[in-house]
Amino acid sequence: MARFALDNKVGGYRCRSQVPEHEILRIVRMYEPIITEFFDNEQEMAKFQKWREEYEEKERLDKEEKTKKKVGAA
Repeated sequence: MARFALDNKVGGYRCRSQVPEHEILRIVRMYEPIITEFFDNEQEMAKFQKWREEYEEKERLDKEEKTKKKVGAA
């Protein structure tokens, strides 16, 4: 699970939620053109980008591992 917070600057409220990482990544991919507006500074954006890159790498390795297992089982 990853913890994240998005600030709604117009409405003035903070939404804090705990959801699975793959769900966060799905949302980020869907709204990528506007997601940068949710970060107050470049440091927060950089932390998020680092998390995203690490998670995408983990996701890729998991898929490769599953493929190897399927090939090995066949």
